[in-house]
Amino acid sequence: MVHLITAQDRQKIEEAMPRVQMDLPPPSIDGAVDGRISLVLLAQGLTVRIPFFEGQPVGQYMHIGLSVDPPGLSWGEWGTISEGDTLFHIPLDRAMEFRGMAARLEYSYMMAPDYPTSPTVSYLAEDEIYRPLVDEARDWVIPLAAANQGVNVRLRASESLSSGALVSLYWHGSAFEGSLVQHLRLTDSDAGKDVVLRIDPRYLRPNKYGTVRLIYTVQNNGRQWVSLLTDLSVEGDLKAPNFVYSAPGYILPGSLEPTEEADGIPVTLSTQGMAVGDAVTYIFSGDKLGITYVLRQTLGPHQVGHDLHIKVPFKIAQLSSYCQAMSIVERVSGEIVGSPLVQVGVAV
Repeated sequence: MVHLITAQDRQKIEEAMPRVQMDLPPPSIDGAVDGRISLVLLAQGLTVRIPFFEGQPVGQYMHIGLSVDPPGLSWGEWGTISEGDTLFHIPLDRAMEFRGMAARLEYSYMMAPDYPTSPTVSYLAEDEIYRPLVDEARDWVIPLAAANQGVNVRLRASESLSSGALVSLYWHGSAFEGSLVQHLRLTDSDAGKDVVLRIDPRYLRPNKYGTVRLIYTVQNNGRQWVSLLTDLSVEGDLKAPNFVYSAPGYILPGSLEPTEEADGIPVTLSTQGMAVGDAVTYIFSGDKLGITYVLRQTLGPHQVGHDLHIKVPFKIAQLSSYCQAMSIVERVSGEIVGSPLVQVGVAV
């Protein structure tokens, strides 16, 4: 007999079910040595191997992927587990698209509810020139501390960076005064080494809340190389205001969802980048006459390090198609800084 149960009972039963415990061996690329995929290997196409192990679920549906940045160049394939090692082939034309890129290889079994995933194995696909790196960047973001102190741009040692090479680094900021061009000539002592260039904070601070893009060219012995473009966000002093009831959007960054809270629209404002005694002003603006709100307060010791909780004294129904919010901080030091602007649509 079928017994109807509640959603809560179902969750408890699912949590109590035995789960598949499976430690998967890491995948590999045949011929790669010490995490490096040679140009010769790329030109032959790549063989990706999932090693056989005792208890391997033969015939199980699975997915393997080689991830790179930008994601549009990543490779993935579905398949089933073989009785021996499971092999996948990346043809040479596709493999050559990975030149000069850092890549991450992993696979997953489609076995609900756990979907076991293998360890991730990192590779560098060799090339004659590599993408420029910023040592201090994390997840394609330059942190605030680095933006205030300067960063190191690293040009990884490569065939192009040999003695006598003429190198031009282009640092393009989203702020017009935050761009830089540096030219240098390599000597015998530079050959086989990374080239590290220091970027002064004055080329970072104007780009807070924006982006910087790096690319470089190399000329030597009648040849010219051009690196891939690196695109990084630069963290700002303040966090953007956050509407509590919001969802991602397509044209606008997000949409404001209906709420039953009658006393206003709830917003949180991070105090990151603020200090005791700073005066912070929160500004809200709708797209209809009279729908504006400004709240100013001086921060006390109990507020710094915690989010400020603000109620904007309007109802969702009073808004039209969108609203926007921002904050401005007047520091005790006299410096004035602003947050990113947040604009959201209003859900109907």
